[in-house]
Amino acid sequence: MTDEEYKKFLTALAAKYVRPGAMRDDKDVESLQNSMRNISRVSRHVQELREDSYRMRGRDGAHALEELALQLSKTPLSDWFYAMDRVGIADALEDATDAVFSNLRRSAIPDEDVQFLYRAGFADPELEITILVEYANRRISSSRESLSRELRQIPDIHQEVAKRVDRELKELRDESERERQPKKRKILNGIGKILGGAIAGTGNMLLLLGTIAAPNPATGATAIASAGVAVTGILAGAGDLRGE
Repeated sequence: MTDEEYKKFLTALAAKYVRPGAMRDDKDVESLQNSMRNISRVSRHVQELREDSYRMRGRDGAHALEELALQLSKTPLSDWFYAMDRVGIADALEDATDAVFSNLRRSAIPDEDVQFLYRAGFADPELEITILVEYANRRISSSRESLSRELRQIPDIHQEVAKRVDRELKELRDESERERQPKKRKILNGIGKILGGAIAGTGNMLLLLGTIAAPNPATGATAIASAGVAVTGILAGAGDLRGE
């Protein structure tokens, strides 16, 4: 598809599925806003650890990961998913999995996603989005059943991440520092992608609901594309943590 064809396709898909009015409760919006603040805070911590190799060495590195696991276990990452499900975006992704993900491109993604990631500690958000777009094009399954199953696992992803970090910490204690460093980087990279996906997804929902002022108001089409990036980030990060 060309950029224009993809835009028309997303617009038609949104007209069929996306209903922002299905979520207008002030408490739901407030929950999303709180979630955005909490996830962004943890994300900044992860990015700092990725850049600070000294803090990730020896006992200091193990202690930093233990603290991070605790933070993650207390930071739900799924409010945006429930919101996405309620307004119909999850159904749109499941109905047109191959077309959405295999054609995903930067031009379809709102610039606000870049700002969300930048404020969450990502030094080069454009690069992160480029990597996720490539991952979506090549590796997101074209099976609606497979994507549906993976989407339903997202609500518990913060617990899975925390448990995975705990398991890695136990293994790291028996390894040399030379062996530990690549594994620590892999863990932090995976967590970073998951948090980046949750941030893009949460910001996307706030834009769609009109609770964030933006030069270009969110549309159903851009919401679907942004949700594609969010889901890709979480699935890619989960794959990193599982060693896939």
